[in-house]
Amino acid sequence: MKKVLLLSCFIGTMAFANDTATNQKQKLIIPPDLLKNTFTVTDVRITVLDGYTPLLETNTGLVKLPKQSIDSLNYTVRIDSTDEKVIRNVVKDDYGVKGLLVCNNLSIRPLVMSKNAVVMVEVENSEGEPLFVTVYDNRSCKKK
Repeated sequence: MKKVLLLSCFIGTMAFANDTATNQKQKLIIPPDLLKNTFTVTDVRITVLDGYTPLLETNTGLVKLPKQSIDSLNYTVRIDSTDEKVIRNVVKDDYGVKGLLVCNNLSIRPLVMSKNAVVMVEVENSEGEPLFVTVYDNRSCKKK
């Protein structure tokens, strides 16, 4: 059931993105530097991530909880660059992959923040070579 909900939220975001943004009167501002370093989503899958170790924030610090299985939305993203520093900046930026696909995505963020799902982003350079995988969970999208 969670997979169906996650998939419908993802499809709903893509289909009604303009309508949602208009109703809430929010604008997404993309810095000019990011326009030079575009990215393309080449694959989207929903899977179950086995062995995920959630962390709980307490007054004494972070506590690891027992490993569990959790729904995962997997993006494969190709960054239009071969410079690894540029690629890491585009992936982790609030106006890049992290912001546009996960933390500022109006249908994905509530699922991630409610700890019902995580988002995995597999990153490739412009030549299609895999570079690294980033996992976004509820701690990744907290506003500082």
